[in-house]
Amino acid sequence: MTLTLPRSSAPGVTPADALPDFVVRVAGLPVRHVQRLRFARTEHLLEEWLALELELGDDATAISDALYERIGTIPDSAQRGPLIALRRAIFNIQAPKQLERAAPLLEPELLERIAVYDRRRQRLIWIQTQGQGVLEAEWAALREHLRDSAAHDEFQRGLLLSSQDLHSEVLGWLSQPDAGTSRRKLELSVVQYILRAATKTSPFSTLTSLARGHWGSGEPASMWTRRGYAELSRSVVNQLMQAFAQWPEVRAELRIRLNSSLQRIENGWQFLAWRKGERLSTLRFHEG
Repeated sequence: MTLTLPRSSAPGVTPADALPDFVVRVAGLPVRHVQRLRFARTEHLLEEWLALELELGDDATAISDALYERIGTIPDSAQRGPLIALRRAIFNIQAPKQLERAAPLLEPELLERIAVYDRRRQRLIWIQTQGQGVLEAEWAALREHLRDSAAHDEFQRGLLLSSQDLHSEVLGWLSQPDAGTSRRKLELSVVQYILRAATKTSPFSTLTSLARGHWGSGEPASMWTRRGYAELSRSVVNQLMQAFAQWPEVRAELRIRLNSSLQRIENGWQFLAWRKGERLSTLRFHEG
């Protein structure tokens, strides 16, 4: 794979001077599969929900403080009652109680702040009650995109290697186009896998491809074709290495190399060794 970059502003200096070859990690799916699964309306409502909660919290604190000061200036307990009820309701972010009785005792500016607070409160209630319907409508609209991404050949191969059970469930789901919301848990699992396949490039992921890359300039990056290779797990490779090392004809040809983790301790040496897994080993001195 060739990575094309703009020409360097420093004459004679190119990325290839420092690193002529490198390893490229390629996600299992193009990022467009994530972009088209965005729940834009639901996302907007959630952002508005969070903003309204913050604004209502600030409103409740400021209005409660103003009402507290106003209550302290009224000697008549009968007049204070509606103000106290109003303050308690707003402090708890509830509907303004006894506002009509309290209004004659309040300044127009404070009444306007209470009106703004109540409009925000009612908008938040609407989002909380109608948001689920918006989410369901977007699910229905985006479900076909989700099914298309789940049926992608590269995604199917990676899913088969990483989770055979989920792969079988996905095949069954793809064969039932009218499943609707009955498979919501499975759909969420598929969404998570698609996000990982398109955005996470861990070298240990079955949804990631690796390629050898080199730098280029002036030409578009070349296309490439995925190829699969069988690879033994690390534990199997180490078991084979240990088995081969016991063969006399192999052991005689092995070169001794200093363990790079070796370090001197007070009464011996410590180093990392492979004995049914990597573990710290200690070789102690013995006086004889």
